[in-house]
Amino acid sequence: MHQDYYFTGDSTQDGILKAALETFAIFGYKKTAMSDISDRAGVSRPTLYTYFKNKESIFFAVTEGIHKSVIDEVQLALGPPATLEENLTSAFEEWTRPFMEVLFGLTYGQELIGAGGSVASNVSKNALERFQGLLSDCLKRHEKSGDIDLSRINQSPQESAQYLILCINGLSSGKATEEVFKQRISVFICSYISSIERTQ
Repeated sequence: MHQDYYFTGDSTQDGILKAALETFAIFGYKKTAMSDISDRAGVSRPTLYTYFKNKESIFFAVTEGIHKSVIDEVQLALGPPATLEENLTSAFEEWTRPFMEVLFGLTYGQELIGAGGSVASNVSKNALERFQGLLSDCLKRHEKSGDIDLSRINQSPQESAQYLILCINGLSSGKATEEVFKQRISVFICSYISSIERTQ
């Protein structure tokens, strides 16, 4: 994974998190030891333990940092001025970036996704709720401007945001490659927008 994309600070803690993300990517969660992280970060184990009490707390912080970065980028992607197609395409590109890097780019991808769901489940849940809220706000804005009519599919902006997330999550199934996954997202967004475009 591109740790510099998620952790851009120059503090010791950011350096540890960058190193931890790289180490988890190479060895997976289960096989990574605190000594592996301290060695890669270039700090002593006592120094590492002054920042994080164990591997779980480091993984939690890594997950939290990734989600914060993603939500910041999603918020920018969903802002004006842009068409709804541009908004949704950019937003889902940012939202799925870590997922694609982990699932399609790493040997231990499935394991890391599983660890994220157990060790840092609250972080993932909070980020998902924030993402759904941002999508809903974007849909409200486009509906207010007259671009779309959600009554055509009998959904509120909140319901439609939830529907979009559920559908996108399912597009990675069926042994999809990263290229296929991206293509499916593009096709789905076009189909979705055509179903809610305001008719004269």
